[in-house]
Amino acid sequence: TTTTADSGGSSTSSTNPAPAPTPPPVPPTPCSFVNAALASKAAGLWLLNDTTTSAKDYSGNNNTATIEAGAYNVTPGPVASCPSNGGVDLGGGRVQAPASLNPATTGTALTVIGSFQVPAGGSQTGSFAIVGNSDPDLGGAGFALAIDLSSPSGTSTTVTSGSFWVGAAGGVGQAKWTQTLEPGQWYQYAGVYDGTTVSVYLNGALMGSATTSGAILASGTNVVMGSGPTGQESPRL
Repeated sequence: TTTTADSGGSSTSSTNPAPAPTPPPVPPTPCSFVNAALASKAAGLWLLNDTTTSAKDYSGNNNTATIEAGAYNVTPGPVASCPSNGGVDLGGGRVQAPASLNPATTGTALTVIGSFQVPAGGSQTGSFAIVGNSDPDLGGAGFALAIDLSSPSGTSTTVTSGSFWVGAAGGVGQAKWTQTLEPGQWYQYAGVYDGTTVSVYLNGALMGSATTSGAILASGTNVVMGSGPTGQESPRL
């Protein structure tokens, strides 16, 4: 507001128009946010919406993975607002990361994150790795983020439990959880190791923890997504 006075002593006032408000920043779409947030730190980042036998690595580290025979693209995937949103139905196949990723899995800190869905009406049962490079029964080296499937009363497959385990210098630490999940739903799944504690999360909620220590031991096996290293059938990723 400004005020002026003329020679006769009278005054007038006027109000300057307020500056136009700054528009709020446009939030990124969930898929671009995921790419930007994870790719800056990740050793490997695969959206698994590929339609070829190669799974692009969005981390910038050129760890292109191989989608093995039996896998095919399926939509909708876990992030509905992403362009070309999709997942991969492995159907007996698996996604295998290259050996160049292996050094990133043997330190004293590791975080693995993925999404999975068990199709309604499925028939597969057993323990399946969403991502991992070993099994706690195979020497206690490496890591795996796994789920357990069952078919209660002979009906469709249901997720009933899971775990994240690491085989480190201080021994095997396995964080376990038990909860029945809904077939046909996408779930975000994560495992975190910080050098002393192994933690497992489902849709952002802490589900279990365990302890071990030291660097993760090399398993001698490449990281796979969607199965154990033996290539068992698995849910959608």
